Amino acid sequence: KEIIWPENRLSNEEIINIWNEKCLHRRMMVEIIDGNQRDYGQFEGIDKNGSAVLKLQDGTLKKLMAGSLFIKTII
Repeated sequence: KEIIWPENRLSNEEIINIWNEKCLHRRMMVEIIDGNQRDYGQFEGIDKNGSAVLKLQDGTLKKLMAGSLFIKTII
């Protein structure tokens, strides 16, 4: 059976853009832990594949597909 999508359906790009606009921890320092791997950086949002994009201390961008995200707070 063929699936017919409604005309008013949002595109993948629109969904990603809206998600990034509404993300409360965007531009915040985070840690993402996946097993023994720990990555620290500024959360830039998600990419077209749903990967988390971190800006590392050296300015490079790293994409992470899995892991637990923790917002880092300054005490």
